[in-house]
Amino acid sequence: MSLTVTAAIHQAQESLDRGDYPRAATLCDRLVTQFPGYARAWMLLGEAFREQGQNADAQRAYQAAATRHLRAPLAYQGLGLLAEEQGNADG
Repeated sequence: MSLTVTAAIHQAQESLDRGDYPRAATLCDRLVTQFPGYARAWMLLGEAFREQGQNADAQRAYQAAATRHLRAPLAYQGLGLLAEEQGNADG
């Protein structure tokens, strides 16, 4: 079954909302593989990784989102949350 980009990102967001982080990560990973410039998919991938405690992967995904869309405040917010959770206020 093939999903449109819009349907896939919608399913990823729904998976995050209900706490199914592995499914969200899988959907987003497929999206960023096919569309590496899609900042929103990188952002959601970072969130899914962070929620699973995969902080290094989350940081890479948030940074990818930020570099693909320099005005992506949620990516910077995600990086800040990671730093706070790790006890590193300096990032």
